[in-house]
Amino acid sequence: MSFMRSARAWWRLARPFTCLPPAVGVVTGALAAIGARMRADGSSFETVTTGLNALGLRDDPPREWSHVLAVGALAAIALNIYSNVLNQLCDVEIDRRAKPERPLPSGELSRGAAWSCAFAALLASMTWGLFARPPGSRNPEFLYCALLAAILTTLYSLPPVRLKRWGLAANFAIALARGLLLKVAGWAVLFPALSPFDPEPWALGSVFFVFTFGAVTTKDFSDAEADAADGVRSLPVAWGFRSAARLAAACLALPWLALPVLGAAGVLHAPLGALAALGLGLSAYGGWIGSRLLRDPDALGRERNHPAWTHMYVLMLAAQAGTAGVYLL
Repeated sequence: MSFMRSARAWWRLARPFTCLPPAVGVVTGALAAIGARMRADGSSFETVTTGLNALGLRDDPPREWSHVLAVGALAAIALNIYSNVLNQLCDVEIDRRAKPERPLPSGELSRGAAWSCAFAALLASMTWGLFARPPGSRNPEFLYCALLAAILTTLYSLPPVRLKRWGLAANFAIALARGLLLKVAGWAVLFPALSPFDPEPWALGSVFFVFTFGAVTTKDFSDAEADAADGVRSLPVAWGFRSAARLAAACLALPWLALPVLGAAGVLHAPLGALAALGLGLSAYGGWIGSRLLRDPDALGRERNHPAWTHMYVLMLAAQAGTAGVYLL
């Protein structure tokens, strides 16, 4: 195999375009934490970040907050690559039917090489995660979140547990790892979220949990036939396309309305007007995506990448950037 062909095969195995949301989730979670501290102290962005850098002088070597954040983003990217490769290793037979052009079913890469890649990505993620902690702190809360996410990812794909086979349990595991824990991990890069317990990142992460719980179903429709043949009871297989599309549509539109509610309750410390505008805007976009899902649910199984899947990714990135933005106002 030529070098360029081999490089393309590794690129497709890692699926790097899916690494953007985890990295953005960590960065925006940390920026939201800075914004919350600004509002709590009545200070500026420069004051908060200067204080973080001053705390970093206690470390050996000294660590600036931006460097710590970059390490956290790299850890999230590496963990996502581990998830992608492990999922393909465990889904080779499904991919032979649904996606035979992928590197493993096509024979472009061996399983042994893919397992080596998965272990290397997991090791890199845990190593970087150890150092993604608030400047001056020895408590690696980010690592705890990353470790739990890695466990959930492994249980999702790997037999004999293979949560992927069990519909709602599969959605719960992915939503916990890529929705709730991602937001908490980003917050914990710069400020404590577990000790002492801070309810704010957990409340914010819960909104993303509900979104992710339904959003992950958008990728299951095109694989439904192959999943069913392999005994995987994804929601489109277990519930039918119409019922699964209804759940996905609701989770794309409704959770964002909780943002102003949590702001009014004093749980989220961002401007209430900005939270309301963001929540309504995201809900409207999510409702439009959901309407496309519900327009012809049966067509979802005939298209490899339904347009709603792309819009779901755009909505996710907009929500990540938007929540950080309102905190920094």
